[in-house]
Amino acid sequence: MLWATVVEEYFFMAKFVCQPTKQNLNIIKKQIAKVEDSLSTLMCLSLNHREFAINYDRFDKFNASLAASFDLKNKAIKNRSFIELIIIIANQIDAYLRLCIVHKYQIIENTFLFKLEYLYQAEIDKPIIEKKIYQKASEMEILSEAQ
Repeated sequence: MLWATVVEEYFFMAKFVCQPTKQNLNIIKKQIAKVEDSLSTLMCLSLNHREFAINYDRFDKFNASLAASFDLKNKAIKNRSFIELIIIIANQIDAYLRLCIVHKYQIIENTFLFKLEYLYQAEIDKPIIEKKIYQKASEMEILSEAQ
C-alpha cells in the first residue's frame, strides 16, 4: 500500500509493504487500519509553529515522567523502601518547583512557551541541580521562609 500527499512545499509518502495471503489477510487488514489511523494524525507544522510544538512536547514528556514517579513512589511505599521513598519525594518536589518556575516565567513574559532549560537538558547542556532550582524558586517568590 502507498499513501502520499503534498502539503505546502512538502511531499509526504508512507509505504506499507506486505504479502497478503489467505492465512494473513485479516491480520494485514487490521495493520492497515492502524496505519491509516496513525496517518490521520500526521500534521505538517509551518516554521512559525514548530518551536511551540517542540516546546510543548518536551513539557508533556516532563509531566509524563512526573506522573510515572507516582508509580515508583507507591511501589516504594508497598515495599517499605523508605530511603527510596525519600529520594522519589525529593525528586517530585524538585519537579513541582521546576513547573512553578516555568509557569511563573510564562506569566512574567506573557508567552505560551516554556523555559525548557528547567524541564529538559540535552546531553551537551549543563544540568540545573536541585539546589539551584530551590534558590531560583525562592528568588521568584515561589517559596517563602516559614515564620
